[in-house]
Amino acid sequence: MLGGGGLLIVLMVFWSEVWPYVVGSVVLGGIGAVGWWLWRTDRRVRARDRRWRQDEAVKAGRRTLAEVDAMTGTEFEELVADLCRRDGCTEVRRGVVRTTTVLMSSVVCRMAGRL
Repeated sequence: MLGGGGLLIVLMVFWSEVWPYVVGSVVLGGIGAVGWWLWRTDRRVRARDRRWRQDEAVKAGRRTLAEVDAMTGTEFEELVADLCRRDGCTEVRRGVVRTTTVLMSSVVCRMAGRL
């Protein structure tokens, strides 16, 4: 308490000489506080955006059974091909298989050197 009171008395006595330093310190402290607040706000916004993008990617990768049932054959094949690509398959292609009575298609891909 005595140290704080002594500092206050010294400031009052020598105010005409020290006021630029006090004002400068307050201004610099304010600039530093605003800079820190902006930096922290930016980090929070970026983290929130990153979480949102991850959640959207997960949502886009998940389909309900009802959505899959409602797909056309071509849409289903594209879904299977996309899943194969996502899981690391290469050379993903769709093929058509003809039999005497049925026209079918398939998705063929290669994974880690295997067919």
